[in-house]
Amino acid sequence: MRPPVGRFVTVSAGYSHACGVRTDGTVQCWGHNEHGKATPPGGEFTTVDTGHYHACGVRTNGTIQCWGHTGHGKATPPNVPATSASPGTPLASLHAAARNGNTLAVTRLLADGADPNVVDDNGETALHHAARRGHV
Repeated sequence: MRPPVGRFVTVSAGYSHACGVRTDGTVQCWGHNEHGKATPPGGEFTTVDTGHYHACGVRTNGTIQCWGHTGHGKATPPNVPATSASPGTPLASLHAAARNGNTLAVTRLLADGADPNVVDDNGETALHHAARRGHV
């Protein structure tokens, strides 16, 4: 995989593709494009993270957008802004993000203070959900 020429502020490498946010905020991906994982949407992003067959990015308005293979909801981000209502109170469920393989959402929720040790009604952590779906 040869990266494109130019400057990037952040880069993330997936299984057989990579994506980066350019200095102008646009996302460029390269590598294998199965399931459209290397075909990002237009617009401006602040960060991008790649998964096995998908990628997700945080837009400049704080919303999350994903592209690529959506098996098990991987490319279906939570329908919330990627921010917290107050410090330590994530707006989306860490369990749901882990279950769906939304690596960017999981990373953001943990950074916003989500507790990875919290168990759901079945006594399972977010890691249990991710492992059951093959995301770890």
